[in-house]
Amino acid sequence: MLEPYCINTGTPENPRWVPGPSRGPAVYFPSQQLAEILVRLGQAGIDPQMHADGDGAVRAGLDALDTNRELLS
Repeated sequence: MLEPYCINTGTPENPRWVPGPSRGPAVYFPSQQLAEILVRLGQAGIDPQMHADGDGAVRAGLDALDTNRELLS
């Protein structure tokens, strides 16, 4: 996630949601590394597909696609 998960520091009746210490797990591949993988897959004739959970992983995937386009042009 780009922002931390919120936790309730209040009560169930009176919740007070504040950012917690966790953003969840890190992405498997940083954007630059993922872009290089996408380029190699494309050069091998493989049509890569991605799955992402969370806005941080989606951002990393989209950044990799942008870098991939720059590397191929």
